[in-house]
Amino acid sequence: MRMKLPLIRTLAVAPARAPILRYGVALLSTVLALIPTLFLSDMAESRLVVFAVAVMVSAWYGGWKPGLAATSFALTVSAYYSLIGDHNGPEFRKAIAHMVLFFAVALLICWFNAALRATQESLRRSESNFRSLVTNAPYGICRCDSLGVLLDANPALAAMLGYSSAEDIEGMHLGSLYVDAQQWFQTADDFHAGKEFNNLSTELARLDGTTMLARISGRVIPNGRKGPTFQIFMEDITERRALEQQLRQAQKMEAIGRLAGGIAHDSISPRAGAGNCQRRPACHLFDPPIARFQP
Repeated sequence: MRMKLPLIRTLAVAPARAPILRYGVALLSTVLALIPTLFLSDMAESRLVVFAVAVMVSAWYGGWKPGLAATSFALTVSAYYSLIGDHNGPEFRKAIAHMVLFFAVALLICWFNAALRATQESLRRSESNFRSLVTNAPYGICRCDSLGVLLDANPALAAMLGYSSAEDIEGMHLGSLYVDAQQWFQTADDFHAGKEFNNLSTELARLDGTTMLARISGRVIPNGRKGPTFQIFMEDITERRALEQQLRQAQKMEAIGRLAGGIAHDSISPRAGAGNCQRRPACHLFDPPIARFQP
């Protein structure tokens, strides 16, 4: 999760002055390459090699445009030394061939360094986006080795466990966070077997002594000779589980209330019907005659 780029690329340069600095490096490198050419005026091959190094430095730091500027300057100086003066036909053609070859090599150097620079910038942006994604994730994310030692963690996991920063939990053993040792043994078995596990409910200990209920998922990440590492994702489900229990309790109470209401209704309904019938005259039409004329 940490990016390590060359030091020269991490220099803080203002955006408005960056082109000036890039072309300044190209000019400086070609001027420094010009000094040895004063002593190698009779050796065209050595002079072109020195200029090729200057073009490589310019293209590596500034990109293909400063590299082309250094190439143009190098060609001008080489033409001055190679074409000015008395030269016969073979020497002139040889000088032209050297300059054409140098120009082709310089273009290849500019293209290669531009592609390398673009790849490095793309990798830097990708790593920056990945770091931002992990850092700002609402879920706890960590990476540990095969022994369960935490190597990296994001701030969300540190906040879930009650720590102020992710550095406070780096180097801790994952098993020390488990409240139930049996659950840790089950997770350790998955680690040793190299299996992926999902949605394991685990009770973890926080820094203040309280506990939290977490849902854990993990997968194996190959790491070459250093051995595999494990990427673990944690979600705090303590409040969700409490709300689910409250909902289940409310549903139970509602069911009990409905059952009690139904029983009360069934027990009250016959008496209410009998009382209403005694108050109605029509209910006595079918009474037995003896009961009708009783005093």
